[in-house]
Amino acid sequence: MNNKVLCEKCDNMIVIPKSKRRVLQNAIHEHYFCCPECDYKYVTYYTDQRLRKEINRQEKRWKKYREAPTEERKRSILAEINLNKRMLAKDSDVLKQKMQRELI
Repeated sequence: MNNKVLCEKCDNMIVIPKSKRRVLQNAIHEHYFCCPECDYKYVTYYTDQRLRKEINRQEKRWKKYREAPTEERKRSILAEINLNKRMLAKDSDVLKQKMQRELI
């Protein structure tokens, strides 16, 4: 996994630091990191209570997948995981767009 990016503000190649979290209105969490050279802020994603609950459910699905006794059961759980992954990504993108409009 490539954990280096080029900062669009100062043009330095940076190793992505650990994300920070900030709580906004309505229990929305903003996850971000800052360039260590120029302190430019990059928002990676937002979560609300519903998204966090779905993320926890997804983690439980992965646990069930790892503990599944048969390949057939693993395939079934993996299909569910993939479907929910697409739904989470879509919902996360919608929330990010909404927050970016509100914060501008």
